[in-house]
Amino acid sequence: KIIDTDIKLNSLKKIYDQLENFFHNCNEQDLTEFVTFFQNCLYDILNKCINEEFDELRNFTIDIYFLLEKNLNDKLLSDILFGTSTNKENNFFFLCINRLKEKKEIKEIKEIKEKKSIEEKEGIRLKLIQFLNKIVNRYIHKNDQTYVQDVFNMYMEDMLLSFNVLVKDPFVLVKKHICQLLYILDLDQHREDLICVIIM
Repeated sequence: KIIDTDIKLNSLKKIYDQLENFFHNCNEQDLTEFVTFFQNCLYDILNKCINEEFDELRNFTIDIYFLLEKNLNDKLLSDILFGTSTNKENNFFFLCINRLKEKKEIKEIKEIKEKKSIEEKEGIRLKLIQFLNKIVNRYIHKNDQTYVQDVFNMYMEDMLLSFNVLVKDPFVLVKKHICQLLYILDLDQHREDLICVIIM
């Protein structure tokens, strides 16, 4: 298992290095072709890696997506994040949100139950929230990105469920970024959902 993990980690490092080199030397046509390549060859692999048991695999996967966010224009990035599958559960954006939801555990009944995220590593929780923050900030107020805003609405309930856990996170920076995310999201139309989630 350790050998298998090392192989996966080295592969992710190579992917990151090669992507970094590619983005440094590519043109617009190359970028368009890259999205097709990514969807066909890397998308499913990275989706699995974000849920790997070994935390460094999850960490590198997020780093790769930060690299994509930095180097792709709005249209190409949205194609990768939201346009690959009609099933939201196959999209990386949703997988990030899902890792921040409450971890369901079978415990003895207690009067006070501490809510914990599926993602146990606080540094990775922070990275996931920073990534979500970047994506929401990038698209939420763009008039020509109504499709992406519709996607945000589709994920809103899931985001609110994760926020319910994260606003009580022991890591101060996690709570800070969640507050920022709540601020930039237009929650007026989701006010009832938000209230229900907060009092859960």
